[in-house]
Amino acid sequence: MGPWCFLPLPLLLLAAAAPPDLEEPEEYTECSDGYEWDPETEHCKDVDECAAAGPLPACRGALRCLNHFGGYLCLPRSAALLSPAHSPAPAPRPRPPRRWPRPLRRLTRPPAGNCPPGYEPAPNGGCQDVDECGGSGPSPCRPSQDCVNARGGFRCHCPPGYRLIRTECVDEDECRFRWCQHGCANSPGAFSCRCHAGFRLQPDGRSCGDVDECSMGARCSQLCLNTFGSFRCRCRPGFRLLPDGRSCDDVDECSVLSVCRHRCVNSPGSFSCTCPPGYGADGPHCRDRDECAEGTHGCSGTQRCLNTHGGHRCEPRDPPCPAPYQPHPRRNGTCVCPAGAPCCRPLPRWLLFRSVSLPHVPDVPRGLFQLRHPKGGPPPALRGAPPGAFRLRELSNQSSLLELIRPLPGPLDLVLEIELPGPPTEEATPTEDATPTEEAPPTGEAPPPLALLKLTLYIGEHPF
Repeated sequence: MGPWCFLPLPLLLLAAAAPPDLEEPEEYTECSDGYEWDPETEHCKDVDECAAAGPLPACRGALRCLNHFGGYLCLPRSAALLSPAHSPAPAPRPRPPRRWPRPLRRLTRPPAGNCPPGYEPAPNGGCQDVDECGGSGPSPCRPSQDCVNARGGFRCHCPPGYRLIRTECVDEDECRFRWCQHGCANSPGAFSCRCHAGFRLQPDGRSCGDVDECSMGARCSQLCLNTFGSFRCRCRPGFRLLPDGRSCDDVDECSVLSVCRHRCVNSPGSFSCTCPPGYGADGPHCRDRDECAEGTHGCSGTQRCLNTHGGHRCEPRDPPCPAPYQPHPRRNGTCVCPAGAPCCRPLPRWLLFRSVSLPHVPDVPRGLFQLRHPKGGPPPALRGAPPGAFRLRELSNQSSLLELIRPLPGPLDLVLEIELPGPPTEEATPTEDATPTEEAPPTGEAPPPLALLKLTLYIGEHPF
């Protein structure tokens, strides 16, 4: 029988992709040489190089092709095989063709009586077979061979896992046939397949399957993600994986994020945003609570509730009009000095009370209140303001804008007085009602202001 012919094939290993950094499970679709990815089973399967179509056949000349896991062999056509070339499940212990069975060996000793060689007289007068292998004497075969008795003779066989070379039986290295998917360990008369870490040997004794370490109690403190041939520990949102690859530590979002408008409070795996009194949390933002609309203000029936940033104020429904002023019959917050009263001549005709609530304003300038005054007259005058904090900017010949030009820290209650110039005319009336005609002031005296606006500013402590 002709010799075996082998092609030099590289060691075939299943390539395991490196674990990814992102939060999504990995897909392994790359296989080693001699294997291809099967999307139905999601495993690598052997490539049949003998059946693959190509410009050149796998084996040339008088050799025929034998496919096996991860490669193929080129054998003489006269070679006898232990299993068919295209068997889907090759025998676990393949061996090359042998020169057995050998011819029956017979004893050279002369026949006993009338019995032929290899037989001896039986007690019943006939002939019985001589057990050449079971006697007490030395075995007729070589020490490395097994003796098998046969009728009229015996045969010498090599034990399983050995093959005959000349006259001796030597161990057969089954690993060179590459029947194992991962690794192979040869032993006298046998071999065993071994798998890489993260895989286990399958029932066929040759292929390797992935081990699900997560279902076997992998030591992950929180979450476990099985991968092909390995596993990875993961952490729940709000935690991060420590360098040991197994433990999870809380992430202090307050130290790495700036999402809270006021104050951030860290908690295991999460965080929360808190707001100062008088405000309600709206995600990362703080919204002013309107105590007046909620009915939690506590103002009496003779008071009206004014919501402010971070709180509220209880003010009289009718402003206190100092003498000789009287409340306006239809305008809340407005006092009028009676026409013709001698004591009203040097006083402003109108006394106006207004309130404005605003947060702490870090960005200036910012407009706060718009005023209307007599057309073509002198501009309004501002009194009682902190130095360099406010200004009146003229918008037109009959309107001005009160602006904040310097940030004022809150909480702060501030009353400003703004004089609207005269003379009082219908055109310069600060309300919708006509202003009564007044007597002109004595010659040489400056006319009194048409109106005096007392503007109360409630400035909050926070910029929201």
